[in-house]
Amino acid sequence: KETVYTAHSQTITLLPKKASSLAFSIVDDHQAVRFSANSWGVQFHPEFNANAMRSILDGAEERLTAAGLDISSRQNDCTADIEQAGRRLLKRFLDLCNI
Repeated sequence: KETVYTAHSQTITLLPKKASSLAFSIVDDHQAVRFSANSWGVQFHPEFNANAMRSILDGAEERLTAAGLDISSRQNDCTADIEQAGRRLLKRFLDLCNI
């Protein structure tokens, strides 16, 4: 289990017939999907660092606050640990693809 940054307002509600869900979160059943042997996609952002995520939060502050989210708390959650988790996830993906 890894915690990585996520920042999206759309979600996959129904997968195509041959697609497989590979990861989920408490708010999204399909955070990572394999659509075919050579086509995968993710909703989350393992490439983000803490500064990038804070910038996303700043830009969406009005919308997120209106949705009931505590932006200050979310800003404090942006840590190097999450950055490292994203890097580990990307490395595992590259290893799986033999890149």
